[in-house]
Amino acid sequence: MSEQENNEDQLFWQLSNSLIQHTNNEGRESGATPGLAAAALLFAAARFNAHLLARNAETVEQFREMQKEGMEHFQEQFRKMLTDNLADYEKNFDQFRG
Repeated sequence: MSEQENNEDQLFWQLSNSLIQHTNNEGRESGATPGLAAAALLFAAARFNAHLLARNAETVEQFREMQKEGMEHFQEQFRKMLTDNLADYEKNFDQFRG
């Protein structure tokens, strides 16, 4: 793994953990249920990913053409990430729940 890839991996985990911590803190402070906080975080990810597709298009027509492939990509990435995290929680269930 190159130094740049290692740095990007570290940044990925830092950003992920920071977003989770922020959501947990904001949820507690606002009185939001964990389900509402999770829905808000999922919505924010969807909105941000739509923004990423739009900013990579030069015209609305190009944006329309990119949407199906973009949706498939984001759905597959989410499925992989959720599968990995469910397996991790199953393996470490008592530790994570403790």
